[in-house]
Amino acid sequence: QGLGLRRVFETGRTGRSEGPLNVAGTIRWFDHLLMPITDVQGTVTSVLGVSRDISDRRHDGNTIRQGEL
Repeated sequence: QGLGLRRVFETGRTGRSEGPLNVAGTIRWFDHLLMPITDVQGTVTSVLGVSRDISDRRHDGNTIRQGEL
């Protein structure tokens, strides 16, 4: 996640990634969206991050794929 954050600051472009996180001893999958916030000159001054738990969606997709085999 740190590299994605650095990339958004360096490029000024929105970044997106997926990955697992340990939440209270359980592995959950998250979709991360990082959006640059710029000043009037266009310089990135901060980054807004939104993470969404997609564990159920990933589980459902894996179940469907296994059923197709």
